[in-house]
Amino acid sequence: MQLKVIVFLSLLLCCHGAVRSSGTLPDLLVSLEFDRTEAFIKEQVIATLKIGYPPGAFGMTHSPFKASNADLHILKKTKYIEEVEEIPYSFVQTRYALFGNTAGTMDISAINFNALLPVAAGGVNSTVNPTIKAVIQPHSLTVLAVPAHDSASDKTVRWLAASDLTIKAHWNLTDEILSPGLPVQRQVIVDIVGQHPASVPVRVDWNMPDGMRAYPGVALNSLVKSDTGLRGSVTMPVQVVASRAGSFQLPEITIPWWDINQRQWRQSTLAAETLEVIAGRKSSDTYFYKGAVLALGMICTGLLLWCFALWRQVSINANRQSVLSERQLWKKIQKTIKRREYPQLRKDTLLWARALYNDPSIVRLDQLYDCHPKLQGLFSETDKAIYGDGKYCDFHFDSDELVAALTTIRRDYFSRREDSSKSRGLYPES
Repeated sequence: MQLKVIVFLSLLLCCHGAVRSSGTLPDLLVSLEFDRTEAFIKEQVIATLKIGYPPGAFGMTHSPFKASNADLHILKKTKYIEEVEEIPYSFVQTRYALFGNTAGTMDISAINFNALLPVAAGGVNSTVNPTIKAVIQPHSLTVLAVPAHDSASDKTVRWLAASDLTIKAHWNLTDEILSPGLPVQRQVIVDIVGQHPASVPVRVDWNMPDGMRAYPGVALNSLVKSDTGLRGSVTMPVQVVASRAGSFQLPEITIPWWDINQRQWRQSTLAAETLEVIAGRKSSDTYFYKGAVLALGMICTGLLLWCFALWRQVSINANRQSVLSERQLWKKIQKTIKRREYPQLRKDTLLWARALYNDPSIVRLDQLYDCHPKLQGLFSETDKAIYGDGKYCDFHFDSDELVAALTTIRRDYFSRREDSSKSRGLYPES
């Protein structure tokens, strides 16, 4: 039976240096809840921390959640709004998973909370932002020693506390026929709930039958965090090789574990399997199939290389065709304005500006606004047509004004370039 302890504090503090003319400051609501008051070593304890902020509060801070003599994992943070006495409070809920390392106590440090309110909350004469505070006092959980297994004489039993544990196997057969001397990979997958996957014993006694050998690989761990705790998976690969033909029975694999919900020892078992190994194909057949696979692979590789070369040539041709002169881009802008294609107008204007100034670093329209402020107002109108709720409906845009502004920019640039090409002295004549 799970026990719950709720530490709920609501503190009301006056603001520093503020004079309240009427009423009181709203509360800062905090609570800390545990799904159990005592647990065994490395047994998962779920802690739920809730913080409720009144409307208008800002500058929210609090000291970190700390637990001594324990491993701490942050699971999930959730934000929601809930009414408290008809006041909409903004709540932040954070879930933690705690695992005690040694028997004794798990000490939870005090947590201090602070938030600021608008100046008006301090009263009509207030000149500073009132501060509201709250604190969760230190708390301790009991960590019990590991309980004895049903078979106390079995020294191979390893302590493993979890909510659930399952074992399954998967074979990576590359051929329908398993022949002597041909290795095949078997993956034993252990899924565990409520525990870190590193706690799962990876040194399994495979107990291979005579005529078959096992070569274990490196175990792979994966971890997923959810609102209810940790969920891990351990994949243990092993290469199995038979030295002769025959029928081989692979023994079952059993992992004892402690059920943290039922409060008792349990065990999960992977059932025994029978593996049939028959004499392999003739050598001539083997060479034929290997040659066919090799030829097919070479044909596929040649097709891929030919497709890549074709795609590259098409890309190069497309890039060559896409390079337009400044004059061509200028004519394209005029056509785009007449057709009122506003998204394309922005792209064409950027391409034209790069060609005009011969500057590839121009990638945004706002880079032109410093030198040409009038463009900002004109393009803000096109933005309304592109990103507004009505899109192009009921939109009136003075295209002549935009053409005139761009024409002025173009004429001024060519005029400055013509003047700079003339020979002049370093200083003008007086």
